[in-house]
Order: sequence, then structure tokens, then C-alpha cells
Amino acid sequence: MTETEPRLVDTGRGFTVTYRGKSLYSPADPRAAAVRRAESLAATLEPKTLLFVPSLGLGYGLPELLDRLPESCHILCIEADERLFKLAVTQGPPLPRSSGLTIIRADRPEQAAAMVQELGPWRFRRVVTVHLCAGYQWRRRAYLELQQAIETEIRLYWQNKLTLMAMSRLWLKNLITNLRHLPGRGDILELATNRPVLVCGAGPSLEGSLRWIRRVRERVVLMAVDTALPVLAAEDLPPDWVFTLDAQLYTLADFLPYRDPRTKILCDLTSNPRCLRLFPELYFFSTRFHPLRLFDRLEAASVLPFPLPPRGSVGVSAVEAALALTTGPVLFTGLDFSYPYGRTHARGAPLQTLMLLGCSRLRPCGMGGFEILLARPRLRLRGKSGATVLTDLVLESYARQLVEINRGCGRSFDLGSEGLPVGARQIRSLAGLIDLCSGEGLGESAGAASAVKARDGSADRWRHRPTAVEVDCFCALEQQLLEEVARGIEESGSAAPELLEAVAYLRLPLSQTGPGTRIDRAQMAQIGRQARELMVRLQHTREAVMRSMPGDRRPVR
Repeated sequence: MTETEPRLVDTGRGFTVTYRGKSLYSPADPRAAAVRRAESLAATLEPKTLLFVPSLGLGYGLPELLDRLPESCHILCIEADERLFKLAVTQGPPLPRSSGLTIIRADRPEQAAAMVQELGPWRFRRVVTVHLCAGYQWRRRAYLELQQAIETEIRLYWQNKLTLMAMSRLWLKNLITNLRHLPGRGDILELATNRPVLVCGAGPSLEGSLRWIRRVRERVVLMAVDTALPVLAAEDLPPDWVFTLDAQLYTLADFLPYRDPRTKILCDLTSNPRCLRLFPELYFFSTRFHPLRLFDRLEAASVLPFPLPPRGSVGVSAVEAALALTTGPVLFTGLDFSYPYGRTHARGAPLQTLMLLGCSRLRPCGMGGFEILLARPRLRLRGKSGATVLTDLVLESYARQLVEINRGCGRSFDLGSEGLPVGARQIRSLAGLIDLCSGEGLGESAGAASAVKARDGSADRWRHRPTAVEVDCFCALEQQLLEEVARGIEESGSAAPELLEAVAYLRLPLSQTGPGTRIDRAQMAQIGRQARELMVRLQHTREAVMRSMPGDRRPVR
């Protein structure tokens, strides 16, 4: 047996394991310390806790934890070292078996995240880490990454859950209202090109890139996220495309001061309808904010625009859309995901302007930004230049999403020098930027063929322009579904389970915590009221669509 192999040792008072010159347990009494630690923790456990046990060891302490484990809690024990896991399973004492205990061998964060999804993240409100042996010391970094993956998976679930509860009703209202704009309009794939696309976010680094943008303006397609539009317009750099995602009314402030009807608007199907009415040239895309049958019905009716994954950040989604629309290089700036010098946005962005307008003798300039910084847990992480930058959990998650999008892409370039790394090559000189924008593109085929290839069907499937008849037929069928649900609730206090599943979007604003949760009578009444509200909105959309149709082509009622 070599020093690199773990070895089971009988101390006379129990077994321990020696590995790489260290012992997993105390030779004096291997089991005692693990049992004491388990009993002490079990006495203070709160409900709905996921216990993370890094390194299995010989399983000491797990039976004591299970004996005192609350019913709503669960133990997840992960062994990252293959040799230690093999020894524990084949040579160690029998491991406990229980529905409240999961033991796996994993050394990658995505494996831990997948296990949390399998257990059900809605079951847990917190993660508690307990060390029952010294096995974690050989793979400290790996266990830290596993712990972070577990915590992130649960945190993201609850963030998404709260967002769905707060926003789903508005998203549905906007989606139904925006259906009236679809007849005769295409989706974003109609803008496919092989020219370079330069995406401008509204972060502070946008200010430092304005001079470079002006030098290459005629060589690129300039895409601005909605919050960056006032900044570019004030510098006399009107964009070719504006990318908007937000469903709330305050995004209207991005468009009112600088509105050019020639601008092409790339908009989500759930974008705020009042913003879309300002522009005649609309190109739609869709984000499935939740796995709903509604989107399947939209697609079956040939009404659903080109899909993009839900990201939560307009800047991240804009870069992903640009990569789908061009085979040339995609450049971006203003996507800092941090607070350089305590600033949140570039000068001229609506939020920055609003903070300046709110200044007074008792509320000095900068107080608004300070309050924003205090609203979220802050992090200090290594930035693009190697210096430490100030950020928060939400912005850091957006940066990780952009890293995933840019990984293996080879044609994304970052003009900004501030903020978190985003996985793209940095442009460090104006000459390099001009050379990059002067090329013929990095791909062989035009448009978004590569993005569509992985999906079912061909690119033509997403280039279809919905007709007024198709939109009207979809609305009529959806009205019928909602009518059956509302009538069933009004007559018997409930509706058929298959009907409720078909219109599961009515349940999103409710506070249930996971699949299979029982809906009480009050919640069922709320579902019925929302069904009636959406039926009225669908009727308004149908009337608007019919007014846009020639008289001889209107369906007969």
C-alpha cells in the first residue's frame, strides 16, 4: 500500500483512515468527535434545512444526525475523492440508509447542482455545512465549489420563485396585449447579418468607449440596450437596433427623450406595450420565463417568435441575441456587473439622471447610489484588470451567465476595461478594434443558422410572419380554456386537474412552494378571477387584430 492510497486502521477503539500522512479521525477515539459534533448540530437545526456533509469518511456521526433530523430536513453527503469513497463503501462499516440521507461521489459543481434539483430545491430554505471528518482538507477548493453550487442552486430557485410571484401576472398581461403587434411582423431572425455587431450596455465603462464607438460607427451594426439609448443619443450616436426586455412601465423613460421612428426595436413578447407603441419597426423574440404549455400552444399556432433563454439581464440577453444574428464578431461595452467608484450607470442613463434630479439639501448627490449599494449583499471580487471590484450576488450571477455564453464562442470581444471578467477577449487598442471591424466576419454562412440548427426544424420555421387569422385563432382557443376553468371554479369551487395544468400560468402568482402543493379554496378563487381578467384582455387583443384585417378576411362570429 503506497502513501497515496487510503488505509483502514484499527485503533482499538474503532477504525480510522490514514491518507497522505494524515488521519481522518482522532486515533484516541475515532467516533466520539464526529458523534459530539452531530448531536450538537442536530439540537439547533431549523426546519427546511439541507445539511451538506463534505467528505464521507467512514460515515461516523451520520446515524446520530438521522436520529434527530427534523422531517423537513435532508442530509447531502458528497465525497470528492474517488479512493476515499471506494474505501468507505467496500471496507468501512455499513453506511446508514434513510430517505433523509443522500450519499454521492462528485467533484464538479454541476453534479452537486443536479443533485439539488433532483432532491427539489423548493424543499429547503437554507444550507448548513457540517464537517464530520478531516477528509475535506485534501480537496478544500473542490468542496468549497460544491458548497457554493448547492447554495447558488437553492438561492436561484427562490429568487426565480419570488420573481415569478411578483412579475408573472404582468408578463402574461403584456404577452396577450403584444399579440396584436405580431400580424405582418417578423421576429429578430429577419435582421440576420454578417456585419460586426457592437452591443452597448449602460454600465459606467460605456463612457470610456464612446470615442472608439464613434470611430467604427459606420463599420458596425450598433445595438443598444434600452437603458443605454439616452447615453448614445446624447452623444449623437443613434443606434441601429435597440434591445428591450423589461415588462415594467419605468422602462418608458428610456425611450421618451430620444425617440427615432426609424430605429429597429428588438423586443420580448412580454415587453411593456406602451414602449412598443412608440415605434413602427418591431422585431420580436420570446423568452420562456417558465416551462408552460402556453408557449407550446403559441408555437403550435405558428405565433411564437424566435426563442431566447431567460437570463434576467437585458445586457446578457442582448449579447446572446447578437451572437445568434451575426456570423461576424460581436463586440460589447458597458457590461461591467460591478460598481466602479460606487457608480451604477453611465452618465445620461435614466437611473443616473433620476438620482441627480432627486438631490436636495437633505439628500446630497450620490445618496441614491449609496442606497442601491446597501440594498444587496456586497462582494469584492477580482476584476478584468486584476484589481478588486465591488459587486453583488445578482450582478455576479449575470457575469457568470455571460461567461457561459462566451465560452467556446471565439467571436465575442469586450471593449470595457472595468468590472468582472465575462469570458470574452479584450480589445486593448483602437487600432485593434478598427482592424476587427474591417474584416468580413468570422463565419461562412449569414444569419443565425448555427443558433437555429440545434433546435427542431429549420431557420424558416422561425422566419414565419404570423397572420391576423393565426393570432385570432390562438386567442379564441385560449379564451375557451380560461372559460372552462373559470366556470368550473364558480360552479364547484375547483376545475379539472388537466385544465389547471393546461393553464398553469394562473398559478404562478400564488405562494405555493413546489410541485404537488395543494391549492386551497381562496387560491382557487384567485385563479378564477385571474382567468376572467385574462379573458377580457384576450378579447381586446382579438378586436384589435380584427380591426387590422381587411373586411372581407375577417372571421365570421
